[in-house]
Amino acid sequence: MQIKTITCHDVYNLGASLQAYALMKYLENCGHDVEIIDYKPFYLDHYFDFTMVSPRFDKPIIKWLYLIAKFPSRIAALKTRDAFDLFKRKYLKITNTRYTTNDDLKNNLPPADCYICGSDMIWNSEHHNGKDPAFFLEFVPDNKRKIAYAASFAIEYIVPEYKMKNQQWINRLDAISVREDTALKILANINIKRGVHVVDPVFLLSATEWNKIARFPTESERYIFVYDFEKNPLIKKIAIQYAKKENCKIFSVYPTSYADRSFPHLAPDEFLAMIKNANLVITNSFHGIAFSIIYRRNFFTIKRQGQAVNSRMESLLRMCNLENRLITDEKNADQILNSNIEYDTISSQLEEKIAFSKKYLEENI
Repeated sequence: MQIKTITCHDVYNLGASLQAYALMKYLENCGHDVEIIDYKPFYLDHYFDFTMVSPRFDKPIIKWLYLIAKFPSRIAALKTRDAFDLFKRKYLKITNTRYTTNDDLKNNLPPADCYICGSDMIWNSEHHNGKDPAFFLEFVPDNKRKIAYAASFAIEYIVPEYKMKNQQWINRLDAISVREDTALKILANINIKRGVHVVDPVFLLSATEWNKIARFPTESERYIFVYDFEKNPLIKKIAIQYAKKENCKIFSVYPTSYADRSFPHLAPDEFLAMIKNANLVITNSFHGIAFSIIYRRNFFTIKRQGQAVNSRMESLLRMCNLENRLITDEKNADQILNSNIEYDTISSQLEEKIAFSKKYLEENI
């Protein structure tokens, strides 16, 4: 069967790239002909550009001073862009045509027997994604199969002015599945009762499958891997404490004062290997948790600012019966630091959920 998927595949985010690859690859493994629609609307096309970020800076002298000040960081960012672009060229099968609006897709429909939207925050109505009919497959004719796989709202509600639109768009879908268990309540609030909870696409591939593309960017050492979006002081304290106790180095994605090495230009395939070979992962990232579980790594996660961000991590931890890996304060951290994960006791529960998710795809394509 010819299948087209649509997601945020090209936004220079580790999790976004890997979930896009995972759904494509799993469907290919099932024998389907799969392409990711190269959908790049204006709001997803500003990464690493050299334009002004605010109109107030767009005055001749101020503009040049601003660009000069930002030039070193923008040049450094190009290395990150190049790493992601290489991954995209190597691993993502993308349509030859680039689309920038829902109307573009309607007027020049990429041919397929089935269309799948998902995963990764595509229905977040606080962002442009959740206000864009393309991510709800509105461009697909009624006589074509339309499926949402692990679509994520990534918030606890739909922005009020988009409730009716979201309801209308989602109701057109032939099958509806969501990534967070909390999303079922969101669907119920707009009178949609046929949603099901499935795993993120990255869980559709086994560790063995991921190992085929994992690429380690450094020499083999004992290390803690820190993937922290917020420079959280509790993460810093825990990392230093654990590194001293276990005689490990500290490796971080983002530059920090306490890490032995940082990898700010990490490619998605390198990210996999960094988690695979870590002695411990400390993260406040959904996909940091997900790949720690896939690779059966010992990990801790720390809450971030904003409940909406935390809800998707908490949903994943609940699904795997790993709520005890969530550190909420220093006292809680001391208790968790002295414990390990018994993956044998959680694997059957997770495998059951993965099997359910695969069956959902098979039955609805």
